Amino acid sequence: MYSSLCKIQDGTFDEGDVKSLLLGMRDRLQTVSLSTRQMQDAPPGIRLGLPYLVDIAHSIAHPEMKDQGPIRSYVKGADAQMAKALKKMPRHRVLSTDEQTKTINIALPPAIKPLMAHDLTVAFLTFLPDIFPDAIDMASVAKQGSDIEICLLSLLHYMQLPLLDDPVAPDSPSELRHGYLSFHTWNGAHHIYAGVVNSHYGNVLSAGSEKNSRTRPFINVLPVFNSSVPADIGVTFDARNPVILFAERGASGKLSLKVVGALPTAAV
Repeated sequence: MYSSLCKIQDGTFDEGDVKSLLLGMRDRLQTVSLSTRQMQDAPPGIRLGLPYLVDIAHSIAHPEMKDQGPIRSYVKGADAQMAKALKKMPRHRVLSTDEQTKTINIALPPAIKPLMAHDLTVAFLTFLPDIFPDAIDMASVAKQGSDIEICLLSLLHYMQLPLLDDPVAPDSPSELRHGYLSFHTWNGAHHIYAGVVNSHYGNVLSAGSEKNSRTRPFINVLPVFNSSVPADIGVTFDARNPVILFAERGASGKLSLKVVGALPTAAV
């Protein structure tokens, strides 16, 4: 952990160092997160970001815990809110339609407020002195904020969200909602979106028609963490086409997103 901290201060870290620190800080993170929720004067970014950092750390350490936690709850709730809002719309606000991929981009209702990726970064930076009170130069570390955010987003990439519905006996197990998180490029910046299979939102769009569901296989894509970290020119990621992704440093020393096994439809 100390080695990873030194690399963050020097600006030579990558996703593996952020992952190492999250794993090492996991238990302390959870303790501080629980106490911070009860503090009225805690900065919003820390109070909001810490529970999600804990969720990410638990998900890395124990993959079986990905069927619980605040990120899963957010995706589950956002999908339900989207479906409810669409039912009330006299006309669905369609922003774009892609005939090739059979996907539809619908305007988000005001009730859905994406989480802020910046809160993750603020919580991460603020928590480091708690672990290393005498061995951290916050001025140096703070300069690495954008790269730390990219690493945190990359750790979220392709996190599985099984069984978004409660495990009751459905008419058909294939109708249960499942999801995943994935990198997505939107308006020139990187974000984390969620893909939801058998989403309530998708059922509303198909108007419950089995024929429409077959002819337009629908994976709902919802924003989860909005980021202001700009994407490199010409580098785009599509949450409907998740690939293996890592945040690494090349020979130039610049942190960049490395894709392994990119599919033909992913422009990287």
